[in-house]
Amino acid sequence: MSNSSATQPVAEADVLPLGNSEYPGLLWRLSGGRASPLTHGDPCPDNERQTARGIVFFDFEASVFDHALLEAAYLVMAFPTCWCVGTIPPEVLAEGQAVYRQTLATRVTEAADEATFSRHLLHASARWLLAGDTLVPRAQRGDGSRLVALLAADWPWGPSTARQRLLYRLRAFARLAHTVDDLHGLTMTAERLHRALFARWPTDVHRLADFPAFGGT
Repeated sequence: MSNSSATQPVAEADVLPLGNSEYPGLLWRLSGGRASPLTHGDPCPDNERQTARGIVFFDFEASVFDHALLEAAYLVMAFPTCWCVGTIPPEVLAEGQAVYRQTLATRVTEAADEATFSRHLLHASARWLLAGDTLVPRAQRGDGSRLVALLAADWPWGPSTARQRLLYRLRAFARLAHTVDDLHGLTMTAERLHRALFARWPTDVHRLADFPAFGGT
């Protein structure tokens, strides 16, 4: 594939903004409410330590009261604010989500319902999908044009590149969405965008590496 084809604008016919009517409702559902606990804001693997008393988190500079499932979505979306990203085996992902749901249900009873939990998990994952500035380290965030910039060039961050991260998030969101009857337009948009970018970008960005603990390097 030539470099020129990798940097050309994506045709509107390839990626129609099918989810536009869903965005206002999605933003409203993610705006807070009862399930708005104090969240860490950056729960990366290197921001915790295992101790004799359990796991201890630190580095709370991004901490904020926010939607309870934004951090559960870290497992789905491969730790979107972290430098150390990687794929997680499906069985580990399912176990992590189950533990999160059971723990949350002790304070938010609605989380005990798997369908309700899954729907809100999808909404939280959508927020990370649309957050283009999480394709760069925190010190470089605040520029809303990161997604557009990816058409012109790729850039490394930790063990992966920005294009690898975006392709993974598009696919992960669509995969989760097919288990939940919601956000149909955004799901179709994500699938179309994944197909268009997968076809035009080099094969070395098609796959995100596994975490070392699960066989990665």
